[in-house]
Amino acid sequence: MSNVDTKRPDTSNGCPALLSAGHPFLYRENAFRVSGLPVESGPREISKHLDKLRMAQKYGATDTQRTPLMMIPPPDEQALRNALHKLNDPEKRLIDEFFWFWPNRLGQSRNDDVLALLADGHIDNASQRWLIMEQDSESLVSMHNLAVLYHCLALDIEAAAFIRALTYEEVSRANRYWDLAFKRWKIVLDHEPFWSRLSARIRAFDDPRLTTGLARRMRECLPLALLSINADLAVRFAEAGDMAGAKRQLAVMSSWDLEAAGAGREDKEDNKKTCLLGITGGVALEALKRALETLRQRIKSICRSAKTKTDKDGAQGSVAANDLLEQANPLLKILDALLPAEDVTREAAFDEVAGVALRCNIEFGNKTDKWKDSLKLLKRVKPIAATQALKSRIQDNLDTVNNNFVYCTCWFCQENPAEMSAALEVPMYGNVVRTPTYSGTHIQYRHGNMSVPRCGVCEKVHVRLTARLTIWMTVGGVVGFIVPLIILRAQADRSSDGGWVLICMLLCGIGIGIGRLKARKGSPSGIRPKSAAKEFPSIRKLYAEGWSFGTKPTS
Repeated sequence: MSNVDTKRPDTSNGCPALLSAGHPFLYRENAFRVSGLPVESGPREISKHLDKLRMAQKYGATDTQRTPLMMIPPPDEQALRNALHKLNDPEKRLIDEFFWFWPNRLGQSRNDDVLALLADGHIDNASQRWLIMEQDSESLVSMHNLAVLYHCLALDIEAAAFIRALTYEEVSRANRYWDLAFKRWKIVLDHEPFWSRLSARIRAFDDPRLTTGLARRMRECLPLALLSINADLAVRFAEAGDMAGAKRQLAVMSSWDLEAAGAGREDKEDNKKTCLLGITGGVALEALKRALETLRQRIKSICRSAKTKTDKDGAQGSVAANDLLEQANPLLKILDALLPAEDVTREAAFDEVAGVALRCNIEFGNKTDKWKDSLKLLKRVKPIAATQALKSRIQDNLDTVNNNFVYCTCWFCQENPAEMSAALEVPMYGNVVRTPTYSGTHIQYRHGNMSVPRCGVCEKVHVRLTARLTIWMTVGGVVGFIVPLIILRAQADRSSDGGWVLICMLLCGIGIGIGRLKARKGSPSGIRPKSAAKEFPSIRKLYAEGWSFGTKPTS
């Protein structure tokens, strides 16, 4: 998809009121929809009408007056107060006027027959009338009204998705309404007479708070305000676990940039498929980042909390980092689903979480020497890092921690810190060179004791097991040799002594084996035997290089 930007506003100098109105409840909070008043209502009419509505609510009366797109259930008292507040603010009122139905001619709201059809609930008839006159209506008012109508109907369907699952038919209708609304908003956006009429309406307010440049700023910000609604919906759907709904909103957003870039029909179809997995540029991406800003701030807050906890007590670094990952991972998944893989905002969020978790882990490891826990945590952190620089830094720490774990942790229980006094010495020799001489063979070799880290607990277990092994093997040997020998010699012919001795030796070996198994059966679980020392990395490396176990080679 092309990354052409179309009327991308500078939000700092644009129209904040319009941008703040770009949310999914735009029409459900619209002062004119809530109150049922036409857009050209004066202050006296507004005050009188709202008083009437409040009294009706207070005494439980039912207002029989029909209004365009009446809400069910009807607005409550708080909604009416909010509507009155907006109607008394000229800029907010203008925004709500912009997103509601205009009369075909200025000053004719009460006599507009199409608005009357809409108020009576004849939505199809009203839309058909506007369709007939949308190309030649004054200042494209009919096209604007159709844009508002389809936009409002789409958002009403989307609002239902947060209460229940939408049917296939509802999803299809929502997608069609989005397409119809966006097509008309784009035409309105480029139609000068329409914006001239908006400027005339601003002048009619005769309020110093509404400057002459407001219409221009609204025009600049309109694409971003419109797409911010879909972006907000995408984030809400993602947070609710409805990724299909979120990606559907991304597809709707992508269509705006595709149309703005002037893509051909075939290109648009190909690009839409790509955009289902993320927005790749233009106003849509800017709107999406605005909608994700709240989520981004939540990630920053979680990271600050983890850093504060670790700074107070480095021993709590592991707890802080694990809490950070538990809280941040669901938010990162949303960023990952909605933003392109190479987006800087996505990378910054992932790297911030991984970087803070790494920092907490370093403090924890240095403070406690619990390298096994540190290693486990780093393995969780590494996949989160987005940039190669941070990935390399985490890998360096992984190598260091793994080395510390191997040489500073008991090799036999893999839990307790190693104690120098309890280390197991394994004699080895290697690099043997045999040189024939006139008196025999001269042997040269290297030898030494390889130290295997061990804790005091495992040392005591090994000593106890060695003693038990010696006792049981001795008992097994004695029982296996002496007892059968006595029995057999008492019954056998003395001429066959050699055969009976072999039988006794065989039984002796069986007895020793049984004694060995009996001794090992009582070894504590989780502690490996002394023979596991042969699997220690430095010993295994020497063995692979040709070294042997023992103090010296045989002559």
